[in-house]
Amino acid sequence: MTRITRDHLDFAQFLIRERDRCRAAGVAEYVFTIGEYDLNYTAKILRRIAEVLGEHTLGRIRRVDARPADLSALRRLLPEMPVDTGSSQDTDVVVDFALPSGQEIAPEVRLITEGPIGTIRLSRPQALNALTLPMIRAIDAQLRVWADDPTIKAVVVSGEGGKAFCAGGDVLAVYNAGLADRQPQNPGHLTVSFFRDEYTLNHLIHRFPKPYVALVDGISMGGGVGVSIHGSHRVVTETTVFAMPETGIGLFPDIGGGWFLPRFPGEMGTFLGLTGVRCKAADCLYVGYGTHFIPRERLGQVGDALAEADWPQASDRAGLDAVVDGVLRGLGEDPGTAPLADDRGAIDRCFAHDRVEAIIAALEQEGTDWARGVLAKLDGHSPLSLKVALRQIRLGATLEYEDVVAMEYRLSQRAMAAHDFYEGIRALLVDKDKTPLWRPASLRDVSPEMVEAYFAPLEDRDLLLSSHLGRAA
Repeated sequence: MTRITRDHLDFAQFLIRERDRCRAAGVAEYVFTIGEYDLNYTAKILRRIAEVLGEHTLGRIRRVDARPADLSALRRLLPEMPVDTGSSQDTDVVVDFALPSGQEIAPEVRLITEGPIGTIRLSRPQALNALTLPMIRAIDAQLRVWADDPTIKAVVVSGEGGKAFCAGGDVLAVYNAGLADRQPQNPGHLTVSFFRDEYTLNHLIHRFPKPYVALVDGISMGGGVGVSIHGSHRVVTETTVFAMPETGIGLFPDIGGGWFLPRFPGEMGTFLGLTGVRCKAADCLYVGYGTHFIPRERLGQVGDALAEADWPQASDRAGLDAVVDGVLRGLGEDPGTAPLADDRGAIDRCFAHDRVEAIIAALEQEGTDWARGVLAKLDGHSPLSLKVALRQIRLGATLEYEDVVAMEYRLSQRAMAAHDFYEGIRALLVDKDKTPLWRPASLRDVSPEMVEAYFAPLEDRDLLLSSHLGRAA
């Protein structure tokens, strides 16, 4: 770790040299320490580093880990920077250096510039392209470079392997890290950094200033939904399977589920968020996850057509979107009738309630084969997760997106300190007995106080983002 001193006030040569060293090593993340100066001087150094990174297109400051005693003061001095609390007696700066065109950072993701198109290829097919923390950080860093590059007109993201676009986040890694060492207040711990960085990436995509085209071929769940639904264009195929199954593993429909689920038509979002029911292409378009349907055999033409398109010279967002819309319409088809449309009336009746017990009572009153099937699904899910998820969806309907991110980060950290996530992963992915022992075991034992505790602020550990490219406020 390099220590910054007064000798580095001309940071350009220093940062370029360190950037080149990181590229040679095939890594993007770089951490250095600022010496013990007064806080005003430390803030001056940090501002100058940020300026040089931007001026020379070197990358960006991802996080400043302040000494605990300096946290509040540095946040006041640097409201534009992502200042967090560190665990050492120094101020550490985490920098993401930008990639050169075509270079990969994480071996599981390919980041390539192809003419006017930035291409992200999730390349972890043996794990259904589940997102690891290095993948998340690599994508985040490169998206920020493409956002500022006037020659890049759009970004296209896809998954390799043929089975999955992205089946979620690497929950096994989080599970193992949490079991080995539960330190929910340690900012470097995977149970903290994974969710913090994943939600920041989702927010960056949500606010991305250019067309972001997700080619959702195969399975898309959890984290895969996060790197697709927040983009401007989501292409589904005949192999697409979209679901939010988190309540079945003791979690909650995160990655912005509190934002998009209550904005699906009627009570579709509540239904999908609580049950984890899987949607195929027609249902994806019906609920609003997909924006276009293109058969898999034509999916390879999307990138070529966008690369060869007649793009406007200026970065006019409406003009850029019009080009993408024209390409996708030209390759698209009608996916047919959405099966969920037939169940819309029953879904809206049963899932309009604000208590899980009332939803179950309504399903029992419905008395159909469909309702009995839904009841069977809910019966296997974590009672605490069901109640937390319903509260999340109801609150999310009234919140701005940045507030949803803050809420969901709180929920993630409460889940990491509780029992059900670890039990859900054990039962589904580790022992694979599919018989989780939830705590509490029944809905009646989940008190309102238990639920509300999940939503309480994390004090100085909250994730607060601005409306500009996912940067912490």
